[in-house]
Amino acid sequence: MPLKTLFIVPEIRLDSAPSNIPFWAGILASIVQQKNGDVAILDLNALRMNHGGGLVPTKKIIDEISSEKWDIIGIGGLTTTYSRIKSLAPLIRKYSPDSTFIAGGGWCSYNPTEILELVPELDLICIGEGEETFSEFYDEVSSGRRNFENVNGLCLRDGKNFKFTQPRALISNLDTVPYPAYDLLEIDIYF
Repeated sequence: MPLKTLFIVPEIRLDSAPSNIPFWAGILASIVQQKNGDVAILDLNALRMNHGGGLVPTKKIIDEISSEKWDIIGIGGLTTTYSRIKSLAPLIRKYSPDSTFIAGGGWCSYNPTEILELVPELDLICIGEGEETFSEFYDEVSSGRRNFENVNGLCLRDGKNFKFTQPRALISNLDTVPYPAYDLLEIDIYF
């Protein structure tokens, strides 16, 4: 049975129209598609334009999170999305309690243990470039092994402590990174 994965893009820069396409979510979604998994992107930053340009209503977010039994939920963004991610995390955990909840992006790569302390709903953090790390992480969830210690580039919860896996080298050949799954992105809103 294929894994179900949801990527959530938080709202940012509410004082202007969305202009930064979340390529990270599109690329990771493409990786899931290559592995024959089911994947969706909940791009709150784009969808806010359907709700007056402000934050997407909580009920809409709950409906989307509750719409499937997600195996993996990933969230990411810039450092300026931290407060929104902190407010979304309890909803994600409440309405998808069995999902493995992973975060990535600049907002947590620089301070992964602090973010895991401040956002207790998160299970683990992807540090730095996430394409190869996420691919291996996905394989661990898919296999049922969930031996994340073997995946380079993660910061894991270990009871009340945290543990780092080996650092992940930078991607040496960018041609190995798949094109984003544009069909899952809210391209019309961005343009």
